[in-house]
Amino acid sequence: GEIAVGSFSVLVFLTQRFLWPFTRLGETVDLFERAMASNKRILDLIDTPYEIKNNEDSINLDNYKQNITFDNISFSYDKRNSIFNNLNLKIKHSEFLGIVGQTGAGKTTIIKLLLRFYNTQNGNILIGNQNINDINLDNLRENIGYVSQEIFLFDGTIKENICYPETNLNEDALKIACQKSQASEFIDKLPNKYNTMIGERGQKLSVGQKQRIAIARAIYKNPPIIVFDE
Repeated sequence: GEIAVGSFSVLVFLTQRFLWPFTRLGETVDLFERAMASNKRILDLIDTPYEIKNNEDSINLDNYKQNITFDNISFSYDKRNSIFNNLNLKIKHSEFLGIVGQTGAGKTTIIKLLLRFYNTQNGNILIGNQNINDINLDNLRENIGYVSQEIFLFDGTIKENICYPETNLNEDALKIACQKSQASEFIDKLPNKYNTMIGERGQKLSVGQKQRIAIARAIYKNPPIIVFDE
């Protein structure tokens, strides 16, 4: 038999239209499988038991404006390679202390131990005379401002990123925090100033600008203790 060129063209077109939904279905199945794998990782993370817990008789410390003491601290992440052996360090109230050292020396670990992301194997960390193991975790962390090496910003305005999770914002405190962190230098030049959208993970900002936003976030909450990780 014979088929006209026009009829053949229509046949090819209809065949493509017929196969297109199956192609889309394959892509959808692939996305679904990847989503299920991601979902499993998230659920596994959620189900991971907490290693750091409050003591049954944990307390809220009222006064954080005291000396911080690391008393004979020994710590290892894997219980084989020691990070600290009998570390002794005293940070006086109102003192600005900078700790320097090569990569892997334990600078970040000191911060993690102070925030009780990990517990020490030996020794005590004291705020005043109070062992931090006996302080309620929420109370401890609410009173320590932490600026991490890895700065996390979410897709929102500059104002929201600094003041989160507060909804009733203190505009004066916001501006003071930005002045102290020198973030106001570039914010005031933006068309929408504090209402500028910064994109996912702050992609619309430079590295230096993101650092200033992170510092302003810590200052805004006005904690008695602030730690900066590099």
